[in-house]
Amino acid sequence: MDARNEMLDRLQRRRPGYSLEQAFYTDTEYYRLDLELICYRHRLFIGHDCELPKPGSYFTVQIGDDPVVLVRDFKEDDPRLSQHLPPSRLPRLHGGKGQWRQISGEVEMDHNGGILDHKIGEGYILACRSRPLGPVTVEA
Repeated sequence: MDARNEMLDRLQRRRPGYSLEQAFYTDTEYYRLDLELICYRHRLFIGHDCELPKPGSYFTVQIGDDPVVLVRDFKEDDPRLSQHLPPSRLPRLHGGKGQWRQISGEVEMDHNGGILDHKIGEGYILACRSRPLGPVTVEA
């Protein structure tokens, strides 16, 4: 039985009100599956804007093997965060807002008309149709 089916079987057999079996906390294959099936597919809450009190404030987190740096935007009245994303995660972390302003780095974008030319001229990329060619910093 492969790790995914084994994990599913254990989840279906688990007793309500009890903790998960040890493998969920210690098995490296379960960890890899958790990253692939949850962390890399869904939005994650990794911090609150109050943790970044002023423009230029930042903190870092690790998601699997990928470092992520969250930096408060330099516009004081704008609570948006700039996110430095490793190349492997840009398409997976776009969430509900597909157009992000590219701050630095290089991407290859095949948008098929999904973004207007003037938006591209303003530095926006269509995250779900872009492939990073190295580390990329975007403003979400």
